[in-house]
Amino acid sequence: MKKVFVLLTVVVLSLGLLAVCGVGAETTPLRTIRLASHNAVVEGNSFRIRYELDIQDAAVAARNHGFDVSYASFVANWDSALEVQQLQNSINEGYDFILVNPVSPTGLDPVIERALEAGIMYINANNIYISPGAGIINVGSNQFEQGYRTAVYAGEVLGPGARVIMMAAREGNAASELRQRGFEAGIEESELVVVHNSFHNWDETLATQLMLEILNAGIQFDGILVSQDADALIIAYEIADAPLPKFIGYDDSGQFMTQVIDINRNERVMDFMMLANSPGVGGTALNIGLHQLLGRELDPAMPYWSDTWGPDVLAILLPNSIWFTYDNSWDGSSMFDYYELGQQLGSDVPTHWWDFESAGEMFFLPQ
Repeated sequence: MKKVFVLLTVVVLSLGLLAVCGVGAETTPLRTIRLASHNAVVEGNSFRIRYELDIQDAAVAARNHGFDVSYASFVANWDSALEVQQLQNSINEGYDFILVNPVSPTGLDPVIERALEAGIMYINANNIYISPGAGIINVGSNQFEQGYRTAVYAGEVLGPGARVIMMAAREGNAASELRQRGFEAGIEESELVVVHNSFHNWDETLATQLMLEILNAGIQFDGILVSQDADALIIAYEIADAPLPKFIGYDDSGQFMTQVIDINRNERVMDFMMLANSPGVGGTALNIGLHQLLGRELDPAMPYWSDTWGPDVLAILLPNSIWFTYDNSWDGSSMFDYYELGQQLGSDVPTHWWDFESAGEMFFLPQ
């Protein structure tokens, strides 16, 4: 399992050429793969930046397994019409592998059909494409578990009947909506009372603004359930010079890690949930696709298959990576380890992805 924590800002890169540097002469020819990565948004989104970088790292590593993968990135900026045009261009230009983190969970069936008819490997990553019968593999994080675990833990520290703000991510986004279903299930189980709802659209400036409006409105609440961007909410409290809530979660940025540890360093002031929503799903999806290109068959009995959207939506939901709360980290060494990691990450997020060998072992039938 590979872990990387360096934040770069690369949009288009020919990884096949870079991989040659420092590599000795090949004894067998490499199989050339042209990869097109399509993303709804990248700039200003630490998750999406890391998602693309993990794909690049996985593409470079594929050289050790007989593939020369060249990489190109296409960003639709939440414009579904532009996304369709970009995907059609990738099909027309003869890419071998199309990896899509889509704008919407539906609406791409005609493009997908054309890609498959052209013999292109097409995999959807991160945001599950829920159109039934599309005939593609989805590879994503277990978003439901992220929301559910956060809400249940909030219930444990706040108690039944506690009032909470619910700040969700983005309407119409498959990952956000599945995560929200998890939040709602945990809220119901824990008997929490939601007193305000809003969406921050994964925009930290908007999240801070919304939190300031809530504080200025005088809404009474005990805790905040938020679909990432919790670090921006803490900034709002600093701007307003307001007393912190009893609970806030979840987020996965390095900044949030250092914020909550500093807040609780001398005494237990505010409970929280730090939970890593790994952007490495892109790197994992690439390695899954490479095994399929080698003719490997996915294991129908592996534990990561999900039937959340019915039997016609093929989805692999990966387990979450690191997470911590006050209760499971305040033993001295763990706290300082997380703080050091948070300082290294800054605005970046922790990530992990399954390398080529691990993907073969975890997701495919034995050879």
